Amino acid sequence: MASEHEWVRQIRKRREQQWRQMNKIRERNLAGNRLESGSVPWYQASVKQPEENKAKRKPLQSFLNQWIIVMILFLATAAVYSLPSARTAPVKHWISRSLTEEFQFATVLDWYQKYAAGSPALLPAFSGNHQEKKEEQWTAPVAGRIALPFDEKRKGVVLVTPESAKVVAAGEGRVQFTGYKEGLGNTIIIQHANGTETWYGWLEDMKVKEKDWVQKGKEIGTVKKMENQSFFYFAIRKNKAFINPVSVIPFD
Repeated sequence: MASEHEWVRQIRKRREQQWRQMNKIRERNLAGNRLESGSVPWYQASVKQPEENKAKRKPLQSFLNQWIIVMILFLATAAVYSLPSARTAPVKHWISRSLTEEFQFATVLDWYQKYAAGSPALLPAFSGNHQEKKEEQWTAPVAGRIALPFDEKRKGVVLVTPESAKVVAAGEGRVQFTGYKEGLGNTIIIQHANGTETWYGWLEDMKVKEKDWVQKGKEIGTVKKMENQSFFYFAIRKNKAFINPVSVIPFD
C-alpha cells in the first residue's frame, strides 16, 4: 500500500514539473511574438517612431507649402488683372515688368559659381574655374577693318567687311535678344558668363534665337550689304556701360 502511494506521488510530481516547463515555453513564445510585432521593444518604439515619421513628413510638408505659396501668388495675380480699378495699375505694371524685363543671367551665374562650386552635374556649361571664365579671351566676331571708331555717341565700332561675311559669337554665352533695333536693324545681343553683353548689328539674317546657348566662334548670322559695301556694327556693354571693343578684341 505504501509503495502504491509513493508511485502516485511521483507521478504527480512529474506532471507538475512538465506543467511548469510548458508554462515557461509558452511565456517565452508570447514574449517573442510581442517583440516581432513591434519590431523594437516598447520603450524604443515610443522614442524612435515619432522621429522617423517626422523625417518622412518633411519633404511632403515642404512641397505642400511651396504649392500653397504658388497658388496664392497665382490667384492674387489673377485677381489683380480681373479688377478694372485704376488703383491696381501700379501693381499690374510691376507684375508686367517683373515677367518681361531682362533676366539677370550673369547675377544668377555668379551666385551659382559661388555657392554651387561650378558643379557640372547641375550646369555643364559652367564647369571649370570661375576665374578662367572671367579672363577668357574674346574672338573677333567678323573679318574686316574698322571704318568708324568707338565714341560715346556711337557706343560701338563700325567695320567694313567682305560681302555677306559670316558673323560669329565673340564669346560663349546666352542669346539675350534677337530682333530689330532702331538704327541697328537686325540685332543680336549675347549675355556672357562674366556679365558682359556683346551686340551685333546690321545683320542680313540671324541664325540663332533668344535663349539659345552659343559657343565662342559659332556662326550667328551674316553681314548686310548697304550702299555697295558691307558694314557691321559691334559693341560691348559691361557693367551697364559701353566700352571700346578695340581694348579687348584685336581687329585686323
